[in-house]
Amino acid sequence: MDRPSAADEVDPPTKLLTAATQARLEKRFSDAEQLCTQALEIADQAKDSAQVRSEANNQWGLMQLDQQQPAAAIQYFRKALDGLAESHSEQRAVVNYNLGFACFRHADYGDSVKAFEAALEIRVFEYGNEDPRLINLLQNLADACAQANQHEKSIDCLRRILEIRRTSDGENSLQVAAANAALATQIELHQNAAAALPFHRESVRIYEALHGQWNVDVINGLLRLSKNLQADQQLEESLTVNRLALERAEKLKGPDSPDFRPILRHQLVLHQARSDAKQVEAITTRLNRLEAIAAWHQRRTAQVGLVNSGQLEQAISELPALQAEAAAFGEISAPAAWLKYHEAALFAAGQRWTEAVDAAEAGLDIERRVLGDAHPEIAASWKLLADHQIAAGELALAKKSLEAGRQSNADSGFPDLNQEHEMMYTLALLHLKAGKDVDAMQLFDKCYNLRRDLGFAIDFRDADIINHFGVLQQRLTGPAKALEFFARAEQILMNVAPESPLLATVRNNIMQVKEQIAAQPPIPAESNPVTSVASEGNSEVSEDATSSQTKDWTWIIMSCLFAAYYSAGRGYSPVLWILLTLTTSVVVALSVLAILPNRKLQKLRARESGKLDQLLATRKVRTVAAVGGAMVLDVSVGDQATSA
Repeated sequence: MDRPSAADEVDPPTKLLTAATQARLEKRFSDAEQLCTQALEIADQAKDSAQVRSEANNQWGLMQLDQQQPAAAIQYFRKALDGLAESHSEQRAVVNYNLGFACFRHADYGDSVKAFEAALEIRVFEYGNEDPRLINLLQNLADACAQANQHEKSIDCLRRILEIRRTSDGENSLQVAAANAALATQIELHQNAAAALPFHRESVRIYEALHGQWNVDVINGLLRLSKNLQADQQLEESLTVNRLALERAEKLKGPDSPDFRPILRHQLVLHQARSDAKQVEAITTRLNRLEAIAAWHQRRTAQVGLVNSGQLEQAISELPALQAEAAAFGEISAPAAWLKYHEAALFAAGQRWTEAVDAAEAGLDIERRVLGDAHPEIAASWKLLADHQIAAGELALAKKSLEAGRQSNADSGFPDLNQEHEMMYTLALLHLKAGKDVDAMQLFDKCYNLRRDLGFAIDFRDADIINHFGVLQQRLTGPAKALEFFARAEQILMNVAPESPLLATVRNNIMQVKEQIAAQPPIPAESNPVTSVASEGNSEVSEDATSSQTKDWTWIIMSCLFAAYYSAGRGYSPVLWILLTLTTSVVVALSVLAILPNRKLQKLRARESGKLDQLLATRKVRTVAAVGGAMVLDVSVGDQATSA
């Protein structure tokens, strides 16, 4: 379909539809309906009246979906297709996709399949068979086919997704791992267990290569693999893989976590199949304990709900009953520690900070006796204690708690990098309050780069870090370089949090540095530049000039040392980055470093991958790619919910 150029004037119906789209996105449905009606009334004034009528009905359908009315949405989407020529391929693809979505919501799975297939035919003709833009459509079609009992079609879609993922994301990517897991589940359910095994193994292998062995995705993958082996009548290997999953879950979550009940339930089934009465009894006893802990957790969560709804006194009145139930699990147990953290939260809600700190310290003491000092959960508890200490004004103690938490996380062997990011950020803020600008700058910089390594989207936290970095640059290098950071922070906030109070702060900072720049005296131009002091007949240099030169050299030396330290920490030669700093600036050097990959982190991942391959070889468990999923251990083998 020929589209008008940017220079062409937009006709009135199209303007109305653009405004209707904006109104719908802002949930102003009555305004959107009125605008669509007006567009239909003057559709004949448009250059393409059929397109206008289709788009107006499409907007009506989307409004019905937004208001949870799929049946009405289906009618509007069908109207949007009526009278729309085949030449309007783009519009037909869009409307068919929306129709498939609405039919799925209305449980009209057969019609959903037809609509998604119609959209897919157009997109394949437009993009080809291997374009990543097909993935979302293929996934929705696969889900619709599964619900319509067209399982061979569903499996075919999942195979196509896997092949596209391998090409677009790489053989060993998270996306390929997840695609393998999804395909394996459907093959196991609707074809045969043996055919699914290679995909399950590949999924686990990739997860381990990317995450290491102590990871929820890996544990879930092992559980799926164990169930697949059981379905293929390979009971001994199934039990071996299940035990490996349980071992890792206990290490990751601790011995009293209800999260790994699905693993124990499956292990119970395996021991029952082997007629091992002793193991059946032991696992049943442990499952009963974990079920009791899970029920206790629900009651504790209910108390949290009371606090969040402003009923703090009622939550406190119910605390003795919760304490009595926790006592049944033992004085040195995970529930005993969680109870103390719960008490700390109640004290904090009442702004009783000293008591909150005492309770958090007691919980940490118990938890360390359960898990040991080196564990990501312990690191998280140190961070919790530091938060209470900051609220109580105990900043020096909070700094020590954060440093202990970072050490615990690093020593665990499977550090939680999300937790490391949070601790570095908070510690940087404490350094700022203590006037340690260089230490704060280093931590903010590491925190920002870690967020990029973790694949976080640019968001409010990044803007906050960049704003702090601008403040530090203003102190250390002057307003010119600080302005660049403030402008970047403003740009991010305009995109992600335009209503945030931080935006006003950033704009105030921009105004201040601009005033400072404007107040600086201009450097006078010289028609005859002086090449040496002697040429002017004056061999003396003023005291002010000497002081200025000393300050310049001090800054240059500090910048070089900082660049050398940071580059070494990321696995690069300090000499190279000192030279780059001298020839450009420390900001340029650090920016280039931030773009380059972290060599130390890559080497660490490579070492861990080698260790994992050896471990898997000894256990005779082969595995491969997988993609990020929910951070829960309860993974059942069954049809997956639609992503439509």
